[in-house]
Amino acid sequence: MTLTDTGANLGLRQTLGQLLGIAAGFAIQSIALCAGLGMILIRWPELHGVSQGLAAGCVLYLGGPLLRGRGAIAAAPLEPVSFWEAAARQFLTPRAWLISATAAMLCLPVALEPVLMAGYTGAI
Repeated sequence: MTLTDTGANLGLRQTLGQLLGIAAGFAIQSIALCAGLGMILIRWPELHGVSQGLAAGCVLYLGGPLLRGRGAIAAAPLEPVSFWEAAARQFLTPRAWLISATAAMLCLPVALEPVLMAGYTGAI
């Protein structure tokens, strides 16, 4: 939502670095998380069903405030965020980790090898 607000206030050209940085940071974070979770699920495959239930609960938790319409949008910064700052913020934001883990658990097939799992989720 802050990206939308920043884009509306500063324009697409000045916000493009932030947009690409968020996408790149999220892709790297998701691939790394899927590779790690893939190794855990290969070791303990019975955790996959439990983790999918937890991931579905996280989706509901993240979607709740959006459905209720609560929460304020932060004011746009006076200057645009760079590509590297936006990519680094993905690793510092707990919500981004939660979204990556949820995507990995809901979309990750158990039968794939760890390297293929990371590529599969990165492609999504």
